[in-house]
Amino acid sequence: MKRLEVAVKALIRFALEKAEVTYGLESMMTLLRTVQSLTSNIMGTSGVGGGTLAILPQDIADAITDAGFLRACRSGRRRLSAGHSSQYSALS
Repeated sequence: MKRLEVAVKALIRFALEKAEVTYGLESMMTLLRTVQSLTSNIMGTSGVGGGTLAILPQDIADAITDAGFLRACRSGRRRLSAGHSSQYSALS
């Protein structure tokens, strides 16, 4: 920059733009916090935001446990990893 006036003008513009970005971000965060708290208060009051526990009925839990599916999966994985399965031994 050849002239001092141009350099001072650029410095002032930079300082103003920096302040605008900084305080603009702070004001935007304040606005978003306000909207979020307002929304959560409305949802809490209306009952939409309240979480309830979903409990699996005991007869369904017993049926899943008695099915033995997880046990079969675990034993099948052990057979494959040990190399005892004849159909997968040719692939390895």
